[in-house]
Amino acid sequence: MRIDLPVPDHSTLSRRLGQLSIELPVVPKQGARHLVVDSTGVEVYGEGECKTRQHGISKRRTWRKLHLGFDEATGEILATVVTTNDFHDGEVLNNVLL
Repeated sequence: MRIDLPVPDHSTLSRRLGQLSIELPVVPKQGARHLVVDSTGVEVYGEGECKTRQHGISKRRTWRKLHLGFDEATGEILATVVTTNDFHDGEVLNNVLL
């Protein structure tokens, strides 16, 4: 599109962050919601990625699972639970529903 837009640098954005006020609206919903639960894996690094590149794969890398409960109609995320990688969605369903 070749539009010349001014883009602030990192320090300008950092200064403005303290004055930023974000309010997320709460949209009340009437009736029942269909909750869909799914999970995804998140890799957790024990040490820096730079060290891993230099010395090879670290034995301290672990995985966590992020279980998400979201509204089927709107896609709004209603609940989250983080567990170790040996839990499946059925085991954390009660925690998601709370």
